[in-house]
Amino acid sequence: MLAITNIVVIGGIHSKHSEFVLELLRKALAYVRDHINAEAVVLLGDIGDVDEIQRFLDSSHLRYFVVSENHDEALSIRFREGPIIAFLYNPSYDESLRADFIVSGKGMEPNISNGVPYITCPMLCESPFKMLHMSIAGQDIQVEEVTLKPNEFTGLQDIHVHTQFAYCSENMEINLTVERGKLFGLKNMVFTEHSSHLYFERQELRSNKVFEDISYLRCARNRMQLYKEKVSQVRSDFLKIGLEVDCAFDGSPMLLEEDMEGWDLLIGAVHRLPCTMTKPQSYIIKRFLDIHELFLASGLVKVLAHPFRIFRRNNLSTPKELYKPLARLLAETQVAAEINFHANFPDEEFFRLCLEEGVKLALGSDAHNLFEVGYLLPHVKFLNSLGVDPLNCDFLFSLNHS
Repeated sequence: MLAITNIVVIGGIHSKHSEFVLELLRKALAYVRDHINAEAVVLLGDIGDVDEIQRFLDSSHLRYFVVSENHDEALSIRFREGPIIAFLYNPSYDESLRADFIVSGKGMEPNISNGVPYITCPMLCESPFKMLHMSIAGQDIQVEEVTLKPNEFTGLQDIHVHTQFAYCSENMEINLTVERGKLFGLKNMVFTEHSSHLYFERQELRSNKVFEDISYLRCARNRMQLYKEKVSQVRSDFLKIGLEVDCAFDGSPMLLEEDMEGWDLLIGAVHRLPCTMTKPQSYIIKRFLDIHELFLASGLVKVLAHPFRIFRRNNLSTPKELYKPLARLLAETQVAAEINFHANFPDEEFFRLCLEEGVKLALGSDAHNLFEVGYLLPHVKFLNSLGVDPLNCDFLFSLNHS
């Protein structure tokens, strides 16, 4: 079997939505890095602030090439023993340049250089924000358009988006976030801020004491009302408001009773266990199931955020013997399981078990940076791998049916 070389080509990064160029590039390259085993990325066109973009590209750790709009010469590359591919921006071709395939940044006339095949790269900065994925096997070249805003987004809800109130926020701002969610065509979006971040100072969260004793909620610095006031100002049919409720070590929701009402959605998250992750696996498994049983039985949360990510965060493999018990527990408590790719890779096996148990699947970007807002392409691909239609409400959690 021939080895396959994957190349991604990104063009048109200076057009209508150029103010979002870095965000779009981050979104595109995040997908390339995590979901396409690309040998190289080729950028076609005027990349504007070259130094800033080049620093970003360098930090992506991907091999890349840039062909400027004003560059008169094509970039020719032979990947392994495959065909010679010429990349150029302008629709002109020097016949002295030998190439088996041409990729242009602008439209080209079809009858060029004795019929050398070509393709025009789509514009990343124009909706629906496309790039090219080229798969090369021997002399064969397969080209696919990757759309960062597929048609399915018009029916999708992102139930897990953060704000500037999160200590882990990178550049989130409420109004900008709403703007980007609409730009990427989502049906709904929900702000779900960490309850613990709203109650406690950053340094207090570095220790376990506030997770060990729920009574600390009463003497905490409380930003809950300020958060609620700010997000309520943009509440609409499109933008809903809620919380990501942390779980205390006794399984209690870290939320005061007077703060439980008035939200569109409460999702729950177990970010820490009441034991060190160096304990024997059998002990960790028992503690994990015990705390989830208590937490979900409260009936407060409708979605469990990033199941099992706690293991990945501690550089541990997830014990697969937890899959079926947690899926059954979610089914019993009628809590949805969130598909979440933020510092995380969900396991198909677990989510297949959830579907077998009748558990709804929720989609959450868990956005902490503006580039992550509306980044549900991995979720759509994941649903496809499960054989689930992204627009089938029989399988997906919906705010309208929560």
